[in-house]
Amino acid sequence: MRDQWKIFLMLCGITAASACGCQKQEPVRSPKPADVVGHKDPEPGMMTVAVPAEPKTADATPVVEVAPVPPPDPIETMTVPEDPVEKAKLYYEMGYGSSAVQLLGALPTETLEKTGVQLLLGQAAELCGRNREAVAACTKAAAGSEAAPKTQALLCQARAYLGLKEHAKALRSLEAALAASPDDLIVRRATMDVLLGLKSHDALLKLVQETLAKAPGDPATMLYLGAAHELSKAREKAQETYEKLTGNDTIPAWVEAEAFDRMGMLWIKADPKKSREILARCRQRVPGAGCPRTELSLSPPDPRHPERRIRNVSRPGRYGETPLPPP
Repeated sequence: MRDQWKIFLMLCGITAASACGCQKQEPVRSPKPADVVGHKDPEPGMMTVAVPAEPKTADATPVVEVAPVPPPDPIETMTVPEDPVEKAKLYYEMGYGSSAVQLLGALPTETLEKTGVQLLLGQAAELCGRNREAVAACTKAAAGSEAAPKTQALLCQARAYLGLKEHAKALRSLEAALAASPDDLIVRRATMDVLLGLKSHDALLKLVQETLAKAPGDPATMLYLGAAHELSKAREKAQETYEKLTGNDTIPAWVEAEAFDRMGMLWIKADPKKSREILARCRQRVPGAGCPRTELSLSPPDPRHPERRIRNVSRPGRYGETPLPPP
């Protein structure tokens, strides 16, 4: 009996030992030193944002920024002068020619006969289409000895003659203005316009050469040089002259557009395809100005347009193989 009890105790011991051996043993952490045990990581503090100091005046008061006030409208703040001559000048500058003529006509004779008043009267009359009155007033204003008012009066007189379709008298007025101010490019270009309208090739070419000698490479004068070549049927020379005025940003846009338009009209009958190519270049370089004459000549007639006729229309190049480039 005693031996059986010993065997039972041995079996229980073996079972307990095997059970303890099957359990997974966790690694034992090494003890921390005393200074590590009592240490705590500091908590993160709040992030501080630096606020810039407000600008202050000398007495330590904050500076208040005032919103910018837009400038007043010059029309609303404009005051009409009391002097009738100044008032008429203001009316003329604003485009009210009839009002200026009416105001100047009520002046006394001693004031109206002055050179400056007669010049203003002629300019206002020419502005509103009263060309006969403009010619009479500008003739009196041109009798003065000063060069600048005399030139302005002769220019106004020439414009009034052109309004009356009297080109010969307009040309004589411009020649007198050119004699008074030989270096004035405005007078020279106005004279070239009249000579071009009269198709006077020799006089136009002579004046253009004289102007280019005074102002070499002037773009507007180069246009008249090309026009002189056109009058002499020298198409290639005109093409070369107009080509010099294109593709250069230093040349004014209106001059480049006019050069393109004249080049397009040069080839509108001889080579419509080349004219279309020039029109495409014009649309690319100067889209704001364009080439209206070339565009109108190459496009088909439109019955809705008041200046286009459908019957018996012959426009060279409008049925060409190359379509018009998109606008």
